[in-house]
Amino acid sequence: MSEAPAVPNRIKRLIVESLHLEGMKPEMIEDEAPLFGEGLGLDSVDALEQWGFPATLTTPLKEIDDYRTMDGALLRAAFEVASRLTTEDYEEVPISRITCGKLVEDDLVPVMDQVRADADELRRAMLGDSLVDDDDWII
Repeated sequence: MSEAPAVPNRIKRLIVESLHLEGMKPEMIEDEAPLFGEGLGLDSVDALEQWGFPATLTTPLKEIDDYRTMDGALLRAAFEVASRLTTEDYEEVPISRITCGKLVEDDLVPVMDQVRADADELRRAMLGDSLVDDDDWII
């Protein structure tokens, strides 16, 4: 047996173990399979986890499609607000509809406060406390 296959197999094992891919075995991963999208089906949250972003930032992102959680409702509301602010002629979707009644339009201010806090946490995670100058950011 040549040494060449050992590197891909070791990498496959690391991928399965570090991403906790349930039901996946290293030998199930094709050598040329893309990591993201089709192939392994990894997404941007998986990439953030691999880059060392803390679970406090990545876990809520996984809940965006979970209509039972408040974190998912907050994220969907934040995306709705972002769309309203950045997309010309955007057709608004009622906040209560996107969040399955967990939030209403009057709840947007606290939602935006949460988004600001999460953005600050992300900025600190990416830049470190010493590199952050709050006067340079517009939120």
